[in-house]
Amino acid sequence: MTALLENIFATIDRKDAAGFAAFLHPNCRFRFGNEAEVIGVDAAEAYVAAFFDSIDALSHDLVMSELAGNNLWCHGFVTYTRKDGSTLRVPVANYMHVHDNGKLDEYLIFIDTSKL
Repeated sequence: MTALLENIFATIDRKDAAGFAAFLHPNCRFRFGNEAEVIGVDAAEAYVAAFFDSIDALSHDLVMSELAGNNLWCHGFVTYTRKDGSTLRVPVANYMHVHDNGKLDEYLIFIDTSKL
């Protein structure tokens, strides 16, 4: 699972929304922070693409991950680079459920981006 997480976060850090969507199950449930949940890979990809457009860059530092059955948890830090060049580093925790086909059918991000 470490390789899966490394691939996911490398794709995110490249701001590759289509690449991120390739990890998702067609009927996935996606939620970022306190935002409304979106259902389906197309909705998740559109959400992530819009978010990527709102920032200049991002970089994840994974601290810990744990797999129990098909449940995957991880936490670490993400550093955002705003459009004005300033940065914000915040803690993040993610929960993912790996569907039997290896795709993520649930992806929940627990983060406070209110200062972003």
